[in-house]
Amino acid sequence: MSVRWPTYVSLTLNVALFGAWLATGKHPDRSVRASTAIRARPADAAEAEPKAGDAPVSAPASTGLRWLDLSSEDLRAYRDNLRRAGCPEATARDIMRAVINERFNRRRLELVQPFADRYWDMLAGGDKAFKSIGDRLGSMKEERDAVLKDILGDEPSDPAAERARRVEGWNENWSWLPASKAAQMVSIEAKYQKLRDDLEAEIGRRPDGKQTPEDQAARKKLADQIKTEREALLSVEEREELRLRESGAAQWAENLHGFEPDEQELRAVARLRLETDDAAKRLRGEKWEEKDLKAALKQSEEQLQAKIKGVLGEERYAQYDRARDGDFGNLSRVTERYGLPADAAVQAFEARKAAVAAVEQIKQNASLPEPERRTALEFIQRETERALAQALGNEVLATYREHGGAWVAGLVGGTDGVNSPPHR
Repeated sequence: MSVRWPTYVSLTLNVALFGAWLATGKHPDRSVRASTAIRARPADAAEAEPKAGDAPVSAPASTGLRWLDLSSEDLRAYRDNLRRAGCPEATARDIMRAVINERFNRRRLELVQPFADRYWDMLAGGDKAFKSIGDRLGSMKEERDAVLKDILGDEPSDPAAERARRVEGWNENWSWLPASKAAQMVSIEAKYQKLRDDLEAEIGRRPDGKQTPEDQAARKKLADQIKTEREALLSVEEREELRLRESGAAQWAENLHGFEPDEQELRAVARLRLETDDAAKRLRGEKWEEKDLKAALKQSEEQLQAKIKGVLGEERYAQYDRARDGDFGNLSRVTERYGLPADAAVQAFEARKAAVAAVEQIKQNASLPEPERRTALEFIQRETERALAQALGNEVLATYREHGGAWVAGLVGGTDGVNSPPHR
């Protein structure tokens, strides 16, 4: 199951630690080379090594200029020095972009490192724990973008490069079709992309820049036309495959921990989910009382799970259902962090299930005297801790108890969500 805040945590830290938000411009290949060149040439380097295709940058080697003569803490001066030295504009832009990114990268690391050291504390805190760093990283990105625009101006458009990127993407999107049919689909995409571009350009040339209902109708007409041409080219099976691929139902297993479906399972469950999504849309389009709609949607979900169970079988469905449980996801993240085998999370999860069931049984026994009830709960807690230590080891158990395993201490009192339903 997808647990929203751990996904947010993972994305935030990946962005923070690895600089995904520092991706720059429309020419990443040149940016990487420029960035590497900057790192290889400290400010006091004697000369810049010439590279093929970068002849103007090698000018300092023949004129006596050093990199120190070009670089400057003042970004405008740095840019102007490169231009006066004869550096091609595209190369100068790549160099300046890399310099600006590196300066902000140092600030970003200074900001992120204290938070990175507190990862597990923050993980336990959920979304709110990451709001502060997320807001500050967002502000820093806005500041960096403003500096880039101030020093470099607006990025020049490159229609040929943009077209090439589009074609590359279309080829990837249609690679599952036979080669001849894929080529025809790419041609259809290109034709209608040009029509869409022409329409937007026409709208953009208007003095007032206002859009009209006719513009929306024109967009819809183009969308309907490309859909019609696609469907005319594709077979019934290919149309169904396209619909499945373009639906969110195809990503049903993306965030499941400990369950990896094969292609047959992936497709079968995706079809069932797509059918259920269609049915839910129909239900929402009908006139229902809110409570009746909720009941109908709940019944539809129950029917979906029964169908999935029929497709997967008892054993695989049990694995799938466990993977949907939020607590199993927490256990999986802990065991993965410590490099434990996948079975460790399964064993710990089964221990939790057994503890929950035992506590619930005791709670339902109204005739049990309080002293005996407490003795039984204490026994369950001891046995659960022993089982968890056996599955995880004492060190990992200590971490888990602090970050997601508070329910262990709550067994005696029946608190801390021991009997709460799993997060789906």
